[in-house]
Formats: sequence, structure tokens, C-alpha cells
Amino acid sequence: MRANGDLALGVDVGGSYVKMCLVRGEEVLARRAFPRPDLSPKDTAAYIAAQAEEISPGIIGEARLGVAVAGAISRSGGGLRAHCPNIRGWWGVDLEELFEPLGFGSGLQALNDANAHAYAEWRVGSAVGAKNFVMIALGTGVGGAIFLEGKLYEGSHGMAGEIGHMKVSPRGPRCNCGKRGCLESFFSSYSIPRELERAGVKVESMKDAFERAKTDRRVLSFIDRASAKMAQIIINVVHLFDPELVVLGGGVAKSRELLLPLLRRHIGRMVFEPFRESFEIRFSSLDEYAGALGAALFALDRGTGGAP
Repeated sequence: MRANGDLALGVDVGGSYVKMCLVRGEEVLARRAFPRPDLSPKDTAAYIAAQAEEISPGIIGEARLGVAVAGAISRSGGGLRAHCPNIRGWWGVDLEELFEPLGFGSGLQALNDANAHAYAEWRVGSAVGAKNFVMIALGTGVGGAIFLEGKLYEGSHGMAGEIGHMKVSPRGPRCNCGKRGCLESFFSSYSIPRELERAGVKVESMKDAFERAKTDRRVLSFIDRASAKMAQIIINVVHLFDPELVVLGGGVAKSRELLLPLLRRHIGRMVFEPFRESFEIRFSSLDEYAGALGAALFALDRGTGGAP
């Protein structure tokens, strides 16, 4: 069946949940989220296909498909391979081999979940009208995306923007990627509770940590130190790319009142003076379906030749 030109399904495969968004143009027709099944990649893809059919019977083959994953997407060797350190079994997975046999057809579009989120921000969110901006998405891990001159920059192999694996301390905590000192090992939904527990403070989640920081000076001090690592990366990216805008998304968007003053203080201390007033920090204006929405819009635009 030939894909409908203005219909697209976006699927965001995260560390904990799968989110789906069906669009016609920019109109959202349906959304669904469900816990990611602890299955093989092949069986997970089949489960996703079944969920898609429940959303809209007959959608497979009719809609263009965009897939976002919590990891790097490589396009070397002629395939679309996902490398996801936070999803067991999803390392080196060929996405076309997963989804095309299920009836989705050729023309699958795939991108990192932060790139998908950034694409949605650029199309309908906080970055509308921006030519040069950087997105940092904090969730299970830390993702990044770069827009240069109005185009999503994907690099030579589709893997650009892995901000979460930029090093901030070579002898720092171990990251889920296996290396030490990544930003993600200091500032993510798994590392903040882990490192606080090692310091003798028990929190249930990153959200809980930010809430506790309002009244617990020990937790606030820890969040402040982690924010310094985040600010270090923001400054490095600003110095390298000279963006007009840095967009922060993910779970931290709900803690902007606490986080933004901390970041501004550390950035003010580290920034190269000519850059001090050159960029703005904004938080995402979209909800938890931003990755799925961006994947759908990207598939729609790329399929019609409109994606930058």
C-alpha cells in the first residue's frame, strides 16, 4: 500500500516507555503511550505495530513512519542502525529490518530522540523561527540536537549531537555507555538518584530530588554541583556553534524555577565574555510526546522533500 502523503506515525522508543503520535500535516489525530515491553527488538516492533493498528486500523502501510530512539542512529553501511545504551538488546539494531517486514513499507525515517524532540520544537514549539539552536533533552539519559542555518545537523554518519556523552570529568562516575565522566553520569534521571544515594541521601527519582532541593540544603548543594557540569557543557556548545538559542527539555522542564538560576550563575562564571549576551536559554514548550511528534513531522517532511 502506498503511503498517504500527509499522514505520518511517529514512534518514540524510550528507556521506559514507547510513545506514538499520528499526524495529518501538523494536526495531531491520536496519541498513545505504554510501558516498553521487555522483549527482543523484533518482538517489540511487532508489539508497536499492534498498538498502531489499535490507534487507527489499517494505518500500517498508509502512514509514513518515523522512529525516534533513545540512542545514536548510524547510517553507515547503507542501513539505519540504533545504538541505545539504556535499552537492553538495542545495540546495533537495524531498524529497517525490524519495521519493514511488518508492512510499514520502505522509506522509514529514523533519528535520535533528542533530534526528534528538537525537530518538533523547531516546527511547532519553543524554537520556531530559530536558525541556529541547540537542544538538550534530559530523561533516562541526556540527548542533544543541533540546528545550523535552519537545518538539523546530523553529522557524517547521523550521530551528531551526543551531548550526554561529552566528558566533564575523566575520572567521574560510570555512565551507562560504559565510560566514565560523561555529562549523563552526573545529570540524568538515573545518575542523580544513584549519586545522591551514594552520598547517603535517598530519593525516589530525579523529580523527587528537585522537589527535595527546595527544602533540603544537602540535596540543593548536590543539584548545584550537577548543574555546574550541565553549564560547562552548555558553554562549550555555545562557544563551538554560536547558537542564538539553547532549549532544555525532558523532565527538568518542570523544575525550571530551581534550575535556571543555578545554570545562569554557573554560565555567568564560565562564559567567554563576547558570548555573554549572545544566546538565550528556553525550556521546551511541548509535553512528553515531543519525540513522537517530531519523528512524525520529520517523516512527513522528509517523505515530501520538505525536511531540512
